[in-house]
Amino acid sequence: MSTTSSNPDGGPGNAAVSNAGEAEKQLSRCEEMVQYSLQRCPKVKFIREKLEKLGCEMPTGMFTCRPCEGMDISGGFIPPTKGADGKPSRAEVVLCSDKGVNQTMMDHTMAHELIHAYDQCRVKLDRTNCLHVACTEIRASNTSGECSFDMEVRRGHLKWGGQQKECVKRRAELSVKATPGCSDKAAEYVNSAFKPCYYDTEPYDKNPL
Repeated sequence: MSTTSSNPDGGPGNAAVSNAGEAEKQLSRCEEMVQYSLQRCPKVKFIREKLEKLGCEMPTGMFTCRPCEGMDISGGFIPPTKGADGKPSRAEVVLCSDKGVNQTMMDHTMAHELIHAYDQCRVKLDRTNCLHVACTEIRASNTSGECSFDMEVRRGHLKWGGQQKECVKRRAELSVKATPGCSDKAAEYVNSAFKPCYYDTEPYDKNPL
């Protein structure tokens, strides 16, 4: 009988060590990209400044890298909640360390999640209201840069005219589908919220694209 841990040349034991090492590298790389975005990305800096003016600061410690195994996402915004003692927890932006994103994608993800933070601060979103969810997803996809012409070309979605709206609808629907309680009618919620939310570009005067 042979055991997996006794094999010095491979097997699950060594694979686990290798995977752990890779996970550490991914985490370190994610944290480096987050810091770069916080310091260098104009959109990220701009939205954080606007959040501060609204009284909802997002200090550096609120941005966390972690693996998101089994989840088809690159990040997420966790709004503050009240604990058992009645005190609110702080909001958090989670960035997925295991998705292999580059710096441009990290910038877009952080800008996207910060729009959710802005909406939470501005109107106190009800995350159980699927129209609220659809609206903030539309706004985040529209203003973060993730639907820029260059990004759509990289995804293989090339269209001369109407590309921005189609991308925003598609990506907002994917996000709403991933929201518990909203998945069955994601397209309906996005369509209902689309016009007013697409043209609501706060905190920008107009869509920065």
